[in-house]
Amino acid sequence: MWKYLLIVLTLICTYHTHAQTVNESSINGIWYVIRWETTDRLLDFQDTLTSFRYMVENYKQKNKLPGVLKTDSIRMRQELRRVLSAAEAIRFKLVFNKDKSFLWSGSSENSAQFKGTYAMGPNNMSIVLTSFDGLSKAYRTMSLKLHSLQTNQMTIEIPSEEPGFKQSKFTLKRL
Repeated sequence: MWKYLLIVLTLICTYHTHAQTVNESSINGIWYVIRWETTDRLLDFQDTLTSFRYMVENYKQKNKLPGVLKTDSIRMRQELRRVLSAAEAIRFKLVFNKDKSFLWSGSSENSAQFKGTYAMGPNNMSIVLTSFDGLSKAYRTMSLKLHSLQTNQMTIEIPSEEPGFKQSKFTLKRL
């Protein structure tokens, strides 16, 4: 029993130490969205099988079914193709520079871009973006909740009250 308690404490301390060592230099680089996750949706742009399995499990759970009929499976595959192609519009790229500037741009060349400065939030659990809006002549600030940060991958949550985007988690991969 003590052995397991010691293992759990070690894992907690390791996580806590990791959270404290995250800093601006840890996020420098170019990051691109590879996964979008909400409470009822999962789109993995690199692994469509994962997205499909999530749809199947969600369907079985909502309809209280042990399996999925072939016709439903075909319909789900078609729906997944449509959703993935439409979801390309929500993919974005974040560039964090060493001078604490950032650039947020969409997946296509003619998409809107936002730029400004960034800083780590309290306890290094968020990334605070600040940009200047030329139209309103005001500064805008957004805090991205940092769920995880590894060498080549991070997961963030973007605050939104918009239905379908509420509690959206995005997994980004370092390019």
